[in-house]
Amino acid sequence: MEYLDKVLSQPLIQGEFCLKEGDILDYLWKNQEFIEAHITGGSMIDSSFEDCIFRNTTFENVFMDDIDFVR
Repeated sequence: MEYLDKVLSQPLIQGEFCLKEGDILDYLWKNQEFIEAHITGGSMIDSSFEDCIFRNTTFENVFMDDIDFVR
């Protein structure tokens, strides 16, 4: 989670991110590119992905609720 926190505001998100049980992301992802990203575990609740690009990105065993994908 600490590593992911550091890249939340970066335009390019790339790499492996392992969230622990109980880690919750409620974030507005805006104009970001997820390239070769692999996110596992944790939860994404009340998050939005606005004008984001996803290439070879996976979310594995991530609980998602009330997620919006805009454009």
